[in-house]
Amino acid sequence: VKALEAKEPGTYEIATGVSAKDGKNGWIELNIDLRSQSGPTVNEDGKVDYREIRKIPSVERGQVIATVHPPVPGLPGVTVTNEPLPAKQTYPVVLQAGRGIITVGDKIVATESGRPQVEQRGKLVKVSIAPKFTHTGNVDLSSGNIRFAGDVEIYGDVEKNMVVEAEGDIIVHKTVNMASLVASGAIVVHSNVVSSEISAGKNNMLVAELGHLLGIMQQNIEKMIGVIRQLTQSPAFKSSDFSRGGLQPLIRILLEKKFQSLPPLVKKYVEIVRKGENYLEDDIWREIAVSLTKVFLSLTNEVISLDWIIQLSRKMKELHEISVSPVKPDSYVSLPSALNSRIYCSGDVFVTGQGCINTKIHAGGMLKINGVIRGGEVYGRLGVEINETGSERGTPTVIAVPHDQKIRINKAMEGTILKIGNVKHALKETRYYVVACIDKDERIVFE
Repeated sequence: VKALEAKEPGTYEIATGVSAKDGKNGWIELNIDLRSQSGPTVNEDGKVDYREIRKIPSVERGQVIATVHPPVPGLPGVTVTNEPLPAKQTYPVVLQAGRGIITVGDKIVATESGRPQVEQRGKLVKVSIAPKFTHTGNVDLSSGNIRFAGDVEIYGDVEKNMVVEAEGDIIVHKTVNMASLVASGAIVVHSNVVSSEISAGKNNMLVAELGHLLGIMQQNIEKMIGVIRQLTQSPAFKSSDFSRGGLQPLIRILLEKKFQSLPPLVKKYVEIVRKGENYLEDDIWREIAVSLTKVFLSLTNEVISLDWIIQLSRKMKELHEISVSPVKPDSYVSLPSALNSRIYCSGDVFVTGQGCINTKIHAGGMLKINGVIRGGEVYGRLGVEINETGSERGTPTVIAVPHDQKIRINKAMEGTILKIGNVKHALKETRYYVVACIDKDERIVFE
């Protein structure tokens, strides 16, 4: 009626359908507070106190840790022509009960005392109780290396060539000198780290690295699928040729002409999977590596169809989505200063004291350095905040982030090299309050 009565042209809605409403996947409701895993605390005035690390939470035997909730199905909708629109399927939680855990109905219960570990990635949730090992002296030749399936707390030094490995957290109250610390959880050192290697959350970091590669490769494969579809719909295209022999010849041409960057990415992914096989609990990472090799690296005689590539792309997309969902609680590293060391972490890295000299840092989360960094190379997957970089002598110091993140430096001296994505910029003079990012033309700009 409104349309008929209108004096000027317009658009009028005559009928509409009803969108499907998404449900909710199964989830775990925690009965305990795990926020202690997030690292430094925030004061009442909102300032971050890097020296105050929260205490490790613990549970007693028989305590209920969490409740498992079933999925809530969505509500279907209808199209404008009254055809049903199904809601997105919902899935239950896949629970892996580890050490010290039993399930009673929908409750997750501790069978021993210790620190609860709850790690969630996508639908998979792992719950276990980490016991604690306390070493009151130094870790040296008299004590031997320490390897423990739980948390480790050391009240002395970790000395030359010694190794401490823990499936939980590591806390060292004194110096780490020419030693190695490897933890699945967090690493906290209360004194200096000298010529040492520190690695926290190795499995999480591996998954994050592989997930990042998967995301780039999957986007390329999606574009390739689009090109193949266009070509197969062309009148000059003979579908019979490819239905018999598969798409291999076409894929090789596309890799040479349009997708040259894909094979090196596949090689890198396959190599990382091979090296980190012991840390990857899910076989899907290896299965995708085999499939990618078959299509893009080998000269297989197996017929590869478009549907097969579409299925591979779908699996890669699902796995990428799981990999980017954060692990809770995540690993972190906190230490006052580091000299000539290598620090790897799947989560945040906090350098709380004087800073770093000639040190390499890889943070899968945020990197925050309260003091200075001179020499070396640091990377923050979720951004970098540093008080002072470079030196009066112009010692090269590389500060790197991905293309979608920012670098913040209060004082950046000559010798500071900013790297955002694949773009580099070397500072020729001292700059203050630097906030660097990349613009749409792939150039580093300062806010």
